[in-house]
Amino acid sequence: MPEGDFFERIPKELEALANWQGNLVEFWKRYAGLIGRISHASVVMVAVKSTTGDGNWKRLSQWEASEVNNQHKALFRGQVPGAADYCTKEGVVCRPLSADADAPGATEFTLAISLPLKASRDTFVVVSLLEGSNESKARDTLLRQLLVAELPNQLLLRQSASRARDDVQKIASVLDLVAQVSPEQAFLSSAIAFCNAMAGKHQCERVSLGWVEGDGIRLQAMSHTERFDRKMEAIRLLEAAMEEALDQNEIIVFPSEQDGGPLTRDHAQYQKSEDLKHICSIPLHKGDDVVGVITLERMAGTFAETEVQQIQLPCDLLSYRLQDLKYKDRWFGARMKDGIRDFGAKFFGPEHTLSKLIGILILLGLLAMILIRVPYRVEANFILKSDEVFYQSVPFDSYIEEVFKEAGDPVNQGDALLKLDTDDLELEQSSIIADLNRFKREAEKARAARQLADMRISEALVEQNQARLELVQWRISQATLKSPIDGIMVEGDLKERLGAPVREGEVLFRIARIDRLYVEAEANERDIDDVLGAVDGEIAFVSQPKEKFPISIDRVEPSAVTKTSENVFLIRTAFLENPESWFRPGMSGVAKLNAGKRSLFYIFTHRTVDFLRMFFWW
Repeated sequence: MPEGDFFERIPKELEALANWQGNLVEFWKRYAGLIGRISHASVVMVAVKSTTGDGNWKRLSQWEASEVNNQHKALFRGQVPGAADYCTKEGVVCRPLSADADAPGATEFTLAISLPLKASRDTFVVVSLLEGSNESKARDTLLRQLLVAELPNQLLLRQSASRARDDVQKIASVLDLVAQVSPEQAFLSSAIAFCNAMAGKHQCERVSLGWVEGDGIRLQAMSHTERFDRKMEAIRLLEAAMEEALDQNEIIVFPSEQDGGPLTRDHAQYQKSEDLKHICSIPLHKGDDVVGVITLERMAGTFAETEVQQIQLPCDLLSYRLQDLKYKDRWFGARMKDGIRDFGAKFFGPEHTLSKLIGILILLGLLAMILIRVPYRVEANFILKSDEVFYQSVPFDSYIEEVFKEAGDPVNQGDALLKLDTDDLELEQSSIIADLNRFKREAEKARAARQLADMRISEALVEQNQARLELVQWRISQATLKSPIDGIMVEGDLKERLGAPVREGEVLFRIARIDRLYVEAEANERDIDDVLGAVDGEIAFVSQPKEKFPISIDRVEPSAVTKTSENVFLIRTAFLENPESWFRPGMSGVAKLNAGKRSLFYIFTHRTVDFLRMFFWW
């Protein structure tokens, strides 16, 4: 970019990003481009590591000065995860791109800065490739990047503050509406105040409140109306529309833009009779029961989903208050009569015989749970392990020529497992032998000509090629991998990899001895007191849950270990009978350890009691 364009364009981009109002995807794209232009980088990559993901870095955005690929870019892409990890620890990275970090005169550099995003728990870094530079310029470029590292943080903080302001305004408006209704002490006055407040809040021509009486709805209040004639056809149609929402226990918006919603036949009839545009009926709940329905009517503007949610919130808050006022508005004698009748019917009435019988059975069950003691067993997950496991690795780089054994096959010591291709080694052996003979002849020739220096050089080459020959011959002798022990092949399905390359040191087979199997169980630390008193138990494998095998406890590890966010104690157990032929290391299941006799009440409640004691500290 020309210098004039640089000083004219970069401030504008900074201002645009500082006041960004668009989506975050486009923001990160433009932010990467800004980093690339101010630092004259070839590649800029914004990467993120999520706290809830797999722990790997993911590319959020990437900018390149040109689409031409070269070896520097390829090497840079491979170094991005490592540079990002180092950057999260040190804050910044400025190092040569070359694998040799101390290479003099380096002209390509990897730069990385950490973005301080306080509004996010994830980790964000910017990694860039600088070509045709030196260490001094690279560090100056790193300072330029740090100057704009705060831009994303300011954007996220501004967006969070904006969302918080919107939420506060919504809550404040709901609280204002509730405050207008709450001071009323009578049901009718509260209902009228509620309808008036909802009409003013949502610009409705009319808001009506109906209450459940018997099996139907009876209109109780209308906004800006103290009295109305219940015999009017419009009131009858309105109550029918409310009952439609009551029967379906659904919010009804009419007309609706969605297909397949609740039935709206009565709403359509009411709209037609009153020449309305938009109607919204919302059931009022007290717990799981519907106690009333509020219907809003207006001519201009549809009831959007977000507005319906705002309407529903004060309805849910005030439904309990209105129900209590409705109950209290009855005269004292009616309330007392209902209370006495309900209590007497529940306690003495014959219609509740089943409930009383269930209560007696529950009492007898509690007594049985307290008095009867049964064997108590502690449950623990286990895994089958072997004392001896051997790994067979590749002695040299080659290709798989033939596989003799597969996972699950029994093997004896010395059995051939796999053969590696030796064609290249045999060719190399022939070449080395030819060079060896040539250097021997040159040494003899130099000795005959009394050329001491040439003779010494030829003899050294003879020794060098002799060593190479011995190495190649040793590799050829190791081309067939053999089992070092008697056991079972637990890992090594390689028949599908015939002809595939393998690298020196790569583990191909895992062999375990099956005559020394033992069970390692994991007991939760909350059960350790019961486990310490156990001496035996049973196990069942996931693959064979119907078969149980007796075990005895050898020892319990004295310290706990952390596994899957909880502390467990490792318990080593032995089989009381000879292991089955199908037992394999790594198999898992559930162990039941005998911990003596306990009451049923203790077995079912001790975990809850322990939790409450820890929670309330008693």
